[in-house]
Amino acid sequence: MQDIEQKSKTSEVEASKPNPEILDNYDPSSLQVESIKVSSQVTRGPLPPAEEYSVYVQANPKAGDRILDYADNEQRHRQNMDFKMADASISEMERGQNYAFLLTLALLVLAGIISIFSNPWVGGFVGFSAAVSGIAAKLIDGRLKK
Repeated sequence: MQDIEQKSKTSEVEASKPNPEILDNYDPSSLQVESIKVSSQVTRGPLPPAEEYSVYVQANPKAGDRILDYADNEQRHRQNMDFKMADASISEMERGQNYAFLLTLALLVLAGIISIFSNPWVGGFVGFSAAVSGIAAKLIDGRLKK
């Protein structure tokens, strides 16, 4: 067991010794220094910077008009999407209000039927519960949207 450990230690030592053939041929003046320059530019929006825009126009005179048309179309599309989102939000609110009104109306009718045909106290409790639940739902909904 000790023989194996000694052999592995000697091989590590031999591997760490410098190679004389490589060092004899080493010439520091033959080294070349290379550098790479990397740059980036971040722009926001559909229009390129003015310098880049002029390069496009020099390459193709119609490129400037195409870039401006693209920017106009992009803005128009974004505005249409904003209008659609606003309309969807409004219709969702209206639908929720209609459902809440119908549910409250149904509970009040149920409360009236229970009051007339059964127990007035139970009917009053159902009617009161319908009114309180509508108010509570509105308050909770207002807090959740903040």
